[in-house]
Amino acid sequence: MLRPAWLLVLVASCGEPRLVMKPLPELATPAVPLALVVPMLHLVTGESMIWDVQWRGMTIGRAELAIDDHEIRSKFATGKLASAFAHARHELVTVLDAASAHVVHATDVLELDGETTHLDLAFHGTAVDGNATPLRVPPGNLPHTLHSALGVIRAWASRGAPAGFLYIVHAGELVRLDVAQPVETLLQNTPAWKIDGQIRVGGDTIALTLWLSADARRLPLRIELSANDEHITAELIAS
Repeated sequence: MLRPAWLLVLVASCGEPRLVMKPLPELATPAVPLALVVPMLHLVTGESMIWDVQWRGMTIGRAELAIDDHEIRSKFATGKLASAFAHARHELVTVLDAASAHVVHATDVLELDGETTHLDLAFHGTAVDGNATPLRVPPGNLPHTLHSALGVIRAWASRGAPAGFLYIVHAGELVRLDVAQPVETLLQNTPAWKIDGQIRVGGDTIALTLWLSADARRLPLRIELSANDEHITAELIAS
């Protein structure tokens, strides 16, 4: 979900040349921000979604996500027009433990301009193995994929939900997502929760804004990512 991966792929691949990101102003967060913790992930078996992804005012591809009993799959690839500038493809599969709904395994395939990275990742508590360098999150936190992070945010979003953060494994890197308290708003006359956030990748920062439908489904209606002058939007077109 924020880069869902396909959006982070685009921020990385559509620049002219590669994007150089600058720090953005800090969000208003509690003095001691807390990790987002929910009783269960908001991921509904049988649910599927499709987003239209736009960059610089043109549609560059579609992203798709499908949820099975204990597995979530997503894929994105740039279309023919966008591929004339830069080609990006991303496929992610997340396997959840049936009892705890924690991530136990993920396969992550990322292709940027013909260079492909394939990762098989095993999740053990605060550790993620299968990368060239094992990843560790700080004690008291769990590592997420983009899929499980989306499930946490959809479950967390409600009136008065506190700001917080998550750690996400993407393309072999550990990134931190900080989110502000949800704000009630309208998106094209539809009641929605607007959530502002920041994705921290090493010393770089990407601004994130996510709109979830303000109903029981908590559908990701729109996702926006910004860094410097680059801006990517994903609009939900089918669910």
